[in-house]
Amino acid sequence: MGYNDGSNDMERLYNHIGILDIYGFESLEKNSYEQLLINLTNERLQQFFVSKVLDREQQAYEAEGIQWESVPLPDATPTVKVIHGALSILDDCCLRASRGMPEDDDKYVGEVQQRFFDGSAGCKLKPPRPQKAPPNRGFRKGAKIERAKITSGFIINHYAGEVTYTASGWMEKNNGRMVPEMESLILGSSNAWAKELGDQEGCSMQCEKFKSVRKHFTDELEKMLKMLDKTGLHYIRCFNPNNQQSPDHFDRRYVLSQVIQCGTVELVNMMHHGYPNRLPIKDLVTRYKHMMPRRFHSMDE
Repeated sequence: MGYNDGSNDMERLYNHIGILDIYGFESLEKNSYEQLLINLTNERLQQFFVSKVLDREQQAYEAEGIQWESVPLPDATPTVKVIHGALSILDDCCLRASRGMPEDDDKYVGEVQQRFFDGSAGCKLKPPRPQKAPPNRGFRKGAKIERAKITSGFIINHYAGEVTYTASGWMEKNNGRMVPEMESLILGSSNAWAKELGDQEGCSMQCEKFKSVRKHFTDELEKMLKMLDKTGLHYIRCFNPNNQQSPDHFDRRYVLSQVIQCGTVELVNMMHHGYPNRLPIKDLVTRYKHMMPRRFHSMDE
């Protein structure tokens, strides 16, 4: 991607070629806080792709007055809204815990369920599927055995499919604040690079004991998306041939599912029925000048 910040100041005007290579959508056997942030990034990038490429293509046709049957596009807004909401609740729980109030992961999940399980945000979260308990061998007859239990977490329906998240340890993972003694040690380092990693505010015993990892992550994500919006982008779509990480194995259903999920079908339909080629009018006039009416001849100047 080539980037130009739009400034007229030549000292600030620069161009570069960059490559954005990120983790793809993740759905592991156990998905935690890290997977939620990774999948939020993928949701936002997918949302950016739909808006930047597909939606703007249709807007260009409408602006040119071209007869065009609009292609319905996927909308990740409800899912992104739910994820941001769940992470905002996590921040609130972490802040209360840092101030000595009784909070834990189960209470956090309870708040998320209370707010979002009714589907009011447009993207209904679901409770995780019950885990089967082992058979009750060795227990006396009539003993009550809990056959299933629900893991503390929730399911989010992403553009690439449902993912079950287990919220164990999230409050600890979301707090980026170190103890003041550690901050002082880093800031007192003789190594300039190490010293930059310190936080002057964190040295005070009176400072807030909670520093949101979520806020830092989402702020950086929004900065990246704003920068991408100013670039000339080219996309390379990578598809996983199978979910067993096996060599020489091409799972057609698995690959097709990825092709559908990432909006490739909508893109192909739009290119097939639309006008994917772009030709500057000057080049057109130069090539076909002898066939055009005289009033078009000045357009190649």
